[in-house]
Amino acid sequence: MEKTFKIFNRILCYICMLLLLLEVVIVAGVAGSRYVFRYTPAWGETLALLFGVWFVFLGGAYAISEDVHLKMTLLDSLASEKVLWYLEWIGLGVTAVLGVSMFVYGTSLLNIASRNIMTGLGLPSTVLYSAVPVSGICFIVEILDRGRKLLCQHR
Repeated sequence: MEKTFKIFNRILCYICMLLLLLEVVIVAGVAGSRYVFRYTPAWGETLALLFGVWFVFLGGAYAISEDVHLKMTLLDSLASEKVLWYLEWIGLGVTAVLGVSMFVYGTSLLNIASRNIMTGLGLPSTVLYSAVPVSGICFIVEILDRGRKLLCQHR
């Protein structure tokens, strides 16, 4: 089970790195093209937006398992280990609700956006909005991994 989660995390990390790299290259290319050639490709900003949205949502999921989200640590020095352990589980529960909500409402969002087209790319808007339900699934997988790690640490 641990190996499966490691592979999933590694794949998610590489996808995030690739999306960020592509976004930076596209933005730099569009900016360079605009100033050097006085030409702006119609697809540039839309494609950068697409990669940016996917990166943000999948990156948020990746950060769950690795526990690298920004968080307040004021209570860490004031509360006992047991209280902090319970607070961590409460946080995971709230994040699980978010993941399930992203999947459920993101799926209904796909139905609404199915007739829209992304300007410049000609792709259906569902390509952009599918980041929400896919990330919801990734959130749930990463929560399971984080919960497994917490249980192993607590023993």
